[in-house]
Amino acid sequence: MSAISFGLALRAQGEEPAVAEQFNHVTLPFEPMDHQWTGFYWGRSFNRSGLFFEPRTGKTLTLQMLAIFYARYGVGTIQIMPPGLFRQFHNDYHLIEHHGLRTTVMDQGPQARSSLLTRWRNTPDSRPNVILLSKEIFKSVWRDLYLLGFTNVHFDESHLGLQDSDSQIARALRAFINQHQDNRLVLSTGTPMPNQIRNAYGTVSMLMPNVYQTKAAFENTHCIFKKIYIPDPKRPGETRTIAVVDQYTNLDYLSTVLYAHAVYAAKRDVLKLAAPNIQIIECELKPKHRRLYNKVLNERLLEVKDEIIDARAAQKLRQVALQLISVPEEFADNFHADDNSLYDTVAALLGSINTEKEKVVVFANYIRTVEALARRFHKLHPAKVYGPNGPAKNAQEVERFHRQDSCRLLAANPLAGGAGFKLGDVCTTVIFAEPVSTPGAFDQCLSRVMLMGQTEPVICYIVNVRNTISPLATQNMLNKVPDINAVMGVKKSLFEALLGKPMSYEEGECQEEIEEAEWREAA
Repeated sequence: MSAISFGLALRAQGEEPAVAEQFNHVTLPFEPMDHQWTGFYWGRSFNRSGLFFEPRTGKTLTLQMLAIFYARYGVGTIQIMPPGLFRQFHNDYHLIEHHGLRTTVMDQGPQARSSLLTRWRNTPDSRPNVILLSKEIFKSVWRDLYLLGFTNVHFDESHLGLQDSDSQIARALRAFINQHQDNRLVLSTGTPMPNQIRNAYGTVSMLMPNVYQTKAAFENTHCIFKKIYIPDPKRPGETRTIAVVDQYTNLDYLSTVLYAHAVYAAKRDVLKLAAPNIQIIECELKPKHRRLYNKVLNERLLEVKDEIIDARAAQKLRQVALQLISVPEEFADNFHADDNSLYDTVAALLGSINTEKEKVVVFANYIRTVEALARRFHKLHPAKVYGPNGPAKNAQEVERFHRQDSCRLLAANPLAGGAGFKLGDVCTTVIFAEPVSTPGAFDQCLSRVMLMGQTEPVICYIVNVRNTISPLATQNMLNKVPDINAVMGVKKSLFEALLGKPMSYEEGECQEEIEEAEWREAA
């Protein structure tokens, strides 16, 4: 791909010559693809629009083109994103030549932010064209920035803030867009439904607020509920009835609403990309470990054996069960990672990959697991990307993985390392030491090592520990794929090979609330 004048590219798309020539001096790194142009024009056509581009399909360039376009007319752009992406997103602007934008990162403390806002108010010429900030800071400064002329908001990785339609960030975005009819909001994410169909309401209500007047209306249209009984905390020994989602309906209509003002791009459709090779690798707990797993989990189950487990209790049990596999030393003093078959399996995989020639990324959910991986494979000088580091340290660790030849392994938490970072230039193999909970998280993690034009397939290993909760957790994630694919209009996905395997649970079975009988089977 070769560089191209933004103005000439606009004119080729049918833009009026008088408009296009204003951007002749701007040089894009390559000719935008059709879906990137569609996203650009929809961002201009609708006050509320969605860029539902799967990871690696180029949403950054579309957002940059929108920012450059509106800056020419004196309109400022706020780009909301996780702090860990600031550095990379800011640097990506350097790939565009002569864009003329003044960009700044707003990550200072309250006093420093206040000084910045005062200076921009008093000296308009000092005001940047683009501000990168977190959703937490946006909530406190959006009014000030709006009054300074920032009437465009791009919310990158928006699924991280809109799963709850009444969250503080959702309320702030609604307040912003309602200030003026010309204010524009772009929701940018590859996973508008990272977990459940139910989670789509936050995004849909932001893009199409008049379709479903309330969340209850959305659920009445798309959710079929069943009743379960949970312990009543106010009346010991008694239960109360709650409703949980049993299945989803009217998904074609939801898909129509979701895409009314949004454009979707799938990796398999728009990139010359080899299909990933995804394999499930099974192992067994060692006898001593098995005894501890059964003992602790049965003790937790006995605590509630006369009660029906509600969703919160099930979630706690699932966390205990997963941690018993990966960090048994948290439950007994006489365990070490060297005695754990999970890490033995990861070691065997690393040996087969030959880490002297290729770097590897290993994903794990828990802090202790990331640290245990780093200890076990310390000879590979691993980088760690997880919550305790903070965004700045995580960015440094990713940079070290890129540049330091002795650093052959990156151990990452899916939340901290599963979005934004580009690792495919130094790595094409991913190992999931622990199962991720959602298809969106899996896709985000695997996409870190995918690059446009790759001819060799990415290799992905999912470690399943037999006769534990591990296979159930992986299957639970896969059971969510068909409904999500139906709404997203996905015909082929990363999960094809896995979905073709025999399922240990009936296809389509609701796994949102794991009941006591299933936990007894897992134990």
